[in-house]
Amino acid sequence: MTNEKNEKEFLEFAISKIVDFPKKLSIKEVGNNFEILADKSDFGKIIGKGGQMIWALRILIRTMRSKNNNSAPVNIEILEKNGE
Repeated sequence: MTNEKNEKEFLEFAISKIVDFPKKLSIKEVGNNFEILADKSDFGKIIGKGGQMIWALRILIRTMRSKNNNSAPVNIEILEKNGE
């Protein structure tokens, strides 16, 4: 199992526990970055108060990467999931 797959699975698990519509959640890997597709009403929960939740998720992914000697920066973008 690749490290990127572990990172994606971690994000899916963690974010699905805090959103109201986990079935509308999907995560795409784009290079070293992630796109979170979610219901618009869940954006605030994913970002968190003052951006603390998304910041913590980025720190955890960076920690996972550093453990594997990967110093690539982590960018996480949140997009509205359409059509559901």
